[in-house]
Amino acid sequence: MLSLVNYLFMEVIKNKKYAIISLIIFLLWGVWYYNKYYGGESSIPYQKSSGMVWTTQYHITYQSEKLFDDSIKAVFDAVNNCASMFNKNSLVTKINNNECTEVDSMFAALYRCSEKVNKDTEGAFDPTVSPLMKLWGFVEKTGMMPKQSEVDSIRVFVGLNKTTLTADNEIQKEDPRTSFDFSAIAKGYACDEVGRMLERNGVNNYLVEVGGEIVLNGQNPNGSEWNVSVDSPTERYNEMLTDNRKANEGLVILRMSSGAVA
Repeated sequence: MLSLVNYLFMEVIKNKKYAIISLIIFLLWGVWYYNKYYGGESSIPYQKSSGMVWTTQYHITYQSEKLFDDSIKAVFDAVNNCASMFNKNSLVTKINNNECTEVDSMFAALYRCSEKVNKDTEGAFDPTVSPLMKLWGFVEKTGMMPKQSEVDSIRVFVGLNKTTLTADNEIQKEDPRTSFDFSAIAKGYACDEVGRMLERNGVNNYLVEVGGEIVLNGQNPNGSEWNVSVDSPTERYNEMLTDNRKANEGLVILRMSSGAVA
């Protein structure tokens, strides 16, 4: 670069009538060179991807020269093939039908996550309660109260503590009728997986939202923290909650540079 500067300077001295033109060209080149090699992330555009998955919408914003639409779809397909209750060929369907016992790393991660939340909530969260939900009419409304005998008969095989994930990634059930439904955490897990995929490809600034589940990192396109609007857990009010949250007309604005919202 210094040699180019010396060359241009000598040319200007030899032929002064091209001095202004040479100076303009040099300045333009200098601006281009700086933006290319020293401009940093500010010169990298933000991409957007959106669509439908699992009967809900997703919106993804990330900073990159490349588009990762195919990679995003691949992540969604992998989660669908593992954890979708509506996919007859998914791994969770095969486990529920007792067609196999060996699980992959994704199923194991969902199981371990469920196990932790189950423990933290003292059993309130349980991915095996689907049969009880159906009985009580949460899946298909029947308008009828179930009999206690019906509830008791199902509770016999409901409970995550009635299953085990071995060190060899095999699911063991005390009762073959026990089934898994990871729908409550699958969307959030998909957000995490998309975020990890973007980071593996060198993306530092992104926001991934799938059906209201969010994971984010870095800065938004304006160069500041991401703003996430969520329904206020209390009635309408207008006051400062903390340094990074503000309630206004029933909404809470979270200002975040990393983390997740469920």
